[in-house]
Amino acid sequence: KHVATRCESDQLPQSSHHAQRRAAMDRLNRIARHVAAGAEPRPRAASAAMSPTAAAAPSAIVAKLKGKIAALAKERTALKAELLKVGDTKIQDVTVEMAINGARSMKTMVTETSDLDANKGIAYRGKSLFECNKELPKAPGGECALPEGAFWLLLTGEVPTSEDVTALTAELHARSALPQNVLATLNSVPKETHPMTQLAIC
Repeated sequence: KHVATRCESDQLPQSSHHAQRRAAMDRLNRIARHVAAGAEPRPRAASAAMSPTAAAAPSAIVAKLKGKIAALAKERTALKAELLKVGDTKIQDVTVEMAINGARSMKTMVTETSDLDANKGIAYRGKSLFECNKELPKAPGGECALPEGAFWLLLTGEVPTSEDVTALTAELHARSALPQNVLATLNSVPKETHPMTQLAIC
């Protein structure tokens, strides 16, 4: 079957292959021009505008969050070492249908940040979205949990206090301005560049 499939693809019109190659070369040429343009010397005023921005001053809430992440990472590293002691243990059989349907029902990794169950839906750190909405802090008078609380839960495995969420929200707002060098980079990237590639560049 694999041989037949390969032969069928070889019988595609040559013009189709040439068109694909030309499109790929065009993309490479645009990237090369962009890189070359970035290497050209800029006027002094432009260089000043493109200078890196100063790093944000450390804050208590960020230090607290980093501490919790570090502690959790230490625990999980120890758990990983324990699991690897039985690393040869078989988990399940894999069928062709599972592979064709996008690894559906295949147990392929150990994760606890989030899970998508066909019957229970999405869960964050073992908590259903209903439980998350019930337990996570809300804005004054609000009925929905704040996204900063969900972010904290995913990173640390803990439900944050209202004070933690308020401080984290303020921290994110303080960091929300886009530096001019990031905007300049975004504006210089070709419009057809994939959004995730643009995000990685910036």
